[in-house]
Amino acid sequence: MPPGTRNALVPPSPNYLASAGQFVGGVGRGLSNQFVTSPLQLVQQSYEDPYSLGQGIYEGARGLMADPVGVVGNSLRGMWNRAKSSPAGLGEVVGENIDPRNWLKPRKAIMSQAVESTARPRVATWFSGSRTMESALPNTEHVMAVEYNPKINEFANQSHGTAFPSRSVTDIDPQELKAANPDLFHASPVCKNFSAAKTMRGATDLDRQSAESVARAIREATPPVVTVENVPQYADTALFKHITDALDEKGYKWDVVIHDAADYGAPQSRKRMLLRAVREGELPPVPPKTGGKDWFGAVSDLLPDAPGSAIPPVERRRLDEMIANGRLDPSKPIITMGGSGFRNTWAASNAGQVAPTLKAANEKPRIIMPDGTVKTVTGRMMARLMGLGDEVAVPDSPTLAKTVLGNGISGDVTRNLIAPLLNRPKP
Repeated sequence: MPPGTRNALVPPSPNYLASAGQFVGGVGRGLSNQFVTSPLQLVQQSYEDPYSLGQGIYEGARGLMADPVGVVGNSLRGMWNRAKSSPAGLGEVVGENIDPRNWLKPRKAIMSQAVESTARPRVATWFSGSRTMESALPNTEHVMAVEYNPKINEFANQSHGTAFPSRSVTDIDPQELKAANPDLFHASPVCKNFSAAKTMRGATDLDRQSAESVARAIREATPPVVTVENVPQYADTALFKHITDALDEKGYKWDVVIHDAADYGAPQSRKRMLLRAVREGELPPVPPKTGGKDWFGAVSDLLPDAPGSAIPPVERRRLDEMIANGRLDPSKPIITMGGSGFRNTWAASNAGQVAPTLKAANEKPRIIMPDGTVKTVTGRMMARLMGLGDEVAVPDSPTLAKTVLGNGISGDVTRNLIAPLLNRPKP
């Protein structure tokens, strides 16, 4: 591989300056959340749905009286996890909790913050993972999260300041979901064999039970908004039809958006299907595509601190073949995701393009610089490729980080296709 000029591509800069910039940006977002976003949402809900607002205040007060130590502890743990995740996360916590008015009117400020917290949209997720969807919807209340893997569930609880038990969705009574009263119910059902799942009889027991659990939840809990995310092939299975039959039975309006996360600003190609369903009113229009972002621009500032690595011989051979065929340019940085399902090729792309899909499998993503330097794609880099900000906690273990992020939903998709379902005018 010909020599390059790494320093020209990644200019050296003191890390403390970047950290300071992230901290200041986080403070700005926190102040905006406190003084602009939350009050506007409170006013809007008090006008459009005063009953739900009053119910939320009542339930919040009841929970505080029943377990004040637990409620306060979860809140403090959530703030601590955000604060220690990155300078930006620390800045957001500071911005959301420093209010000069509190020094003059502490009682009024505390009551105002309590009311604002109950006015946030309520979100319930199944097959929740590390809750990448909720991470892209920061001004929401997590009323239910169901994740079977204890290790992943523990990390999610620590990151979000919650205490949901590790469970399988097949063990959940839909009445529990109904009692949680979510504004949005999101699920990403398991499907291990799409070809066999063309019929319910051909599907595995776990795949069938997962789809049946989601369908039963829709029929019995009838949440106002439902979203289901999976790979595009899922839309052609009997499992998916089982879910849409439940939507039809309950009178939902729904559509399916086959998309690439790169269509909506992601620095990564991630082709998925998203079912959007509303019980009342109209579906918001699908936003226009904006195109993807350069993966290198998303992660280049993290390269100086990224661990070094090496390219295995098989991967090196395939990458060299792609270079010889003109499919990769060795004079530009290359990101390789460490594997491919196609012969004589590899999941790799140059700087200036979107990255290949980040998967939960064991392959190790790396970045090859023009001078031959090889760097590991860190958990924080993966989070950025997934469209998640630096305030979002990432597991310390690279393997766990790749698992939860590779199984997650792109933050760009959440913001562009799911958030409008919560922000639409109430019918």
